[in-house]
Amino acid sequence: MKPYVRATCNPDPESWVYKMIEWWIDKETGYPILDRRGVLRYFIKYGESYIWGDSYDEVKDKAWHIIKPLIEQSGLQAQDFIKSLTFVSGSIYDNKEGLKVDPSYPGNLLSQDDETRRQLMEGQWKISASPNDIFDHSAFMRVFEEENEVQRKGKYITADIAMKGSNKLVVGYWEGFELMDIEIMDKSDGMQVIQVYKVKSGDVYRDSLVKNSFERLRDEAFSLTYKHTIKASGIIDSFFNPAKGYAGMYFYVEGNAATSKQFFITDSVKHFLRGALYFDATPNQDSLGVVSEFLDADVKHLINTLKWK
Repeated sequence: MKPYVRATCNPDPESWVYKMIEWWIDKETGYPILDRRGVLRYFIKYGESYIWGDSYDEVKDKAWHIIKPLIEQSGLQAQDFIKSLTFVSGSIYDNKEGLKVDPSYPGNLLSQDDETRRQLMEGQWKISASPNDIFDHSAFMRVFEEENEVQRKGKYITADIAMKGSNKLVVGYWEGFELMDIEIMDKSDGMQVIQVYKVKSGDVYRDSLVKNSFERLRDEAFSLTYKHTIKASGIIDSFFNPAKGYAGMYFYVEGNAATSKQFFITDSVKHFLRGALYFDATPNQDSLGVVSEFLDADVKHLINTLKWK
C-alpha cells in the first residue's frame, strides 16, 4: 500500500501551508476556487523551492536537471521523487458531528472580529486590510516572491546613520526599487560614512560587485561538489596555482558518486571556469576507476595549459 497523509487546518495566510495550497486559493478574494476543489497536482520540493505541474511528466520535464542525477545514483524512477497533493476546502457546517455536540459554536465565531470570523467561519485565506495598518501586508510579502517585475529606473543610495550607541549604520544601493547591495557597520564615524558613500557610488563599488560575484561562483562550486557526499566515500580538495594570476581548487570525489573529478579556476577579475567529469553510465568505482584515473592527467593538463582570451 502506498502511504499518504491527510491533514486538516484552519486558514492561516502566513503559514507554510498557504504557500503549498495557494494554487487552489483565489489571490484576490482569499476564498477557495470551487472549480479546483479536489484537483490533484504534482510537485517536488528542492530546498525551499517547489516545482509544480499538472502531471508526473510535466514535473519530470521541469525538474529533470534535479531528478536525473538522483535516478543515476539510486536506480529509482522519476515518479519516486515526485509527490502529489490536493486541497479540498470545507465549511464549519460540514462538521455535522461537531455541531451536534456544540451547536452554539457558529454563534461563537460570529461574535469574533471581522478577520477571525472570515477565516474560521467563512474559510478565507487572506489578510484583511485595515485603515489602522502601518503597511500593506500583501505588498510586503510580494517583495519575497519576485512575482512582479521591479521598476529599475534611477540609482539611489539610502542610509540609516548611527554613530553612537548600539544601533548600526546601514547603507543600501538601489537601482529603482531593487536593493542591489547593502552595507552594515557596527560602529561608524563621519569619515567611515563618507567612505561608504564613495564606495557605493563610484568605481570601487563596481569592483566590489565583481568581487561578490566571484565569491558567489566560488561558493556555488563548493556547494555543487559537496552535494555528492550522499554517495561519495570521501572528497579530497586541493588548492592549485598553475600560473601567475590563476588559482583554483581541484576536487577528487571518491566512491560511487556520479562524478569523480571537479575543479574551478579563476583570475578573480574577469574569468571563472568550473569543470566536472561525468560518465554516461551508472556510477561504479570498481569498473570506472581505471578510466577515471587515466583521464586525471588530461583534466590536470587542461588546467595547467588554460589561457583566457
